[in-house]
Amino acid sequence: MANKITFQKLSPFNNLYEATNGNLRSIAIKLSSKSLCLVSPLANTSEEAWEELESLAEVKFIVAPNHYHNKGIKDATLRFPNAQSCAPANAIPRLEKITGLRINTHDELEKKLPKKITIVEPAGLKTGEVWFCIEQGKNKTLIVVDAFCGPKILKNKKENGTPQLLKTFPSYGVEDREKYQEWANDFVSLYSPNVLIPCHGDICRG
Repeated sequence: MANKITFQKLSPFNNLYEATNGNLRSIAIKLSSKSLCLVSPLANTSEEAWEELESLAEVKFIVAPNHYHNKGIKDATLRFPNAQSCAPANAIPRLEKITGLRINTHDELEKKLPKKITIVEPAGLKTGEVWFCIEQGKNKTLIVVDAFCGPKILKNKKENGTPQLLKTFPSYGVEDREKYQEWANDFVSLYSPNVLIPCHGDICRG
């Protein structure tokens, strides 16, 4: 039986929606009045959640943000057969083998992103990983996959301001630690995010 997963508008963002299942999160990004990008779709998404997405706009892109986040890709593709599935280039071979789907790079998606949303791929990783950078008002937001996580999602608990390191990431995600550390330090220092939206755990602000 499908879990009760639904999409809710993510305040205060104009174009972000989230669905959670336990400690996992999927994000829908509204690209325009007629299109959506679904990032890391969750397994066992409810019929209600699919209908909620369809009421917002047509899903045009389905993103597997690294090669481990593949559990909901097939269900999402079946639901939205006209959507383009995409992923970081070095994640595509494993994703295609596991899912049996044709996976593209995110070149076409990048062309459709609003001006204040950009994609970056961290250097030195073996799993592939794509981050979304979103600027809106005073918020400089980073949507991440496995590189960082938030504290456990609990009902009626305020979002925590302390990002954490996903325990499995150094062993399973990183290929060249020195290269990744140098890239990450430079990027975070330059971009200076004040909101972190992880695929694992609660949102961190501040």
